[in-house]
Amino acid sequence: MDRYWKSNTAANAPITPDTNAGGFPQDEMQSSDVKGTVPGAWWYHSVTEEIRNAITTLGGVPDWTKTDQLGVVIAGALDKAAQTLGGSDGAAQIGFVQSGSAMPRDMQAKAREVVSVLDYGAKTGGDTANGLTNRKAFQTAITALWRAGGGEIVIPRGTYALDVAVPIIVPSGIGIRGEPGSWIVPNIATVVDVATRPFPLANGAVFVTGNPDTGQRAAIENGTGVTEVSFSGVQIRCDYLHGSLSAGQQLRGLGAYAVDGLRVSGCVVLNLPNSGIVAGDCSEAMITGNRANGSYGRNWCSGRGGDLEAVEV
Repeated sequence: MDRYWKSNTAANAPITPDTNAGGFPQDEMQSSDVKGTVPGAWWYHSVTEEIRNAITTLGGVPDWTKTDQLGVVIAGALDKAAQTLGGSDGAAQIGFVQSGSAMPRDMQAKAREVVSVLDYGAKTGGDTANGLTNRKAFQTAITALWRAGGGEIVIPRGTYALDVAVPIIVPSGIGIRGEPGSWIVPNIATVVDVATRPFPLANGAVFVTGNPDTGQRAAIENGTGVTEVSFSGVQIRCDYLHGSLSAGQQLRGLGAYAVDGLRVSGCVVLNLPNSGIVAGDCSEAMITGNRANGSYGRNWCSGRGGDLEAVEV
């Protein structure tokens, strides 16, 4: 749409009227001597300019031969907004204010308070084809949060098949929290022989404390101990339909080694071939309210101070 007048046009735009009669338009009624409403030049001008300005503001070029331009530019603007909000930085465009006298933030900052393994590509459903994808997603989430200064990783409700050829390494300052209904199911078929396992992760485990950059398991003797690690509500169960272990193969659940400030609470580790929960050479540890069993019944703790409660078998 653009300006179009068939005849009797002026060189300049009409002057803004001083007054406005208000009310609503009406038709002429000759029988009652009622005059029809006269819009006036200003009305035609204001409506035309309003539409032209909207078209221009939204990136269009007014064209008097077209009657669909306003709709086209509005649809385009909505599509662009959807792409922006759906993009990787879209949440940063949305404001958030907590109730009360709170400071305004954007939704991206708010959402990043919680880090989920789903954010890094983990897949639920228990399909063993996703085992390697899930292991990489868990490790990537943990490593990213560790490099950002630490925090808590959430495992949302669902069943996560897991490749356990290499343990998931948990470094200092990381907490792993499983939501109710979340289960990790190790794929026994992916366990490798001790002799071929990447050194020094000699003991096969779902989780083991250590350094993700070097692949070293935490140990006091080589100075690779870690600090402030927690597991809460983590649930692991072994599905023997996936296969069984041969001689030289091992698989534990939670392997917490050389941790100063260990917290393990509300975790469930069931039916693993070896120990369900292991806390070795830890200090200032609190291990409570867990349930674990293993085919050999070896669930143990050893420490250098703190509250080391026996693990229920």
